[in-house]
Amino acid sequence: ATNTTVALKWTAVTGATGYDLEVDGVIVPVNGLVYTKSALVANSEHAFRVRAKTAAGVGAWSEIVTGVT
Repeated sequence: ATNTTVALKWTAVTGATGYDLEVDGVIVPVNGLVYTKSALVANSEHAFRVRAKTAAGVGAWSEIVTGVT
């Protein structure tokens, strides 16, 4: 994290075709294993969780992780 960004990365899930990342309550589709949220207010806290998408559907959400700029 910096004053205005939080960078995340996670481990690949076998068979995943993509991921959903929930960022402060908003779901963002992600194709890779990294995501950077920028243009944030300094000294602010943000919540993230991720789930894998496969041909069979979506997986369970991860635990919530928080980051502070």
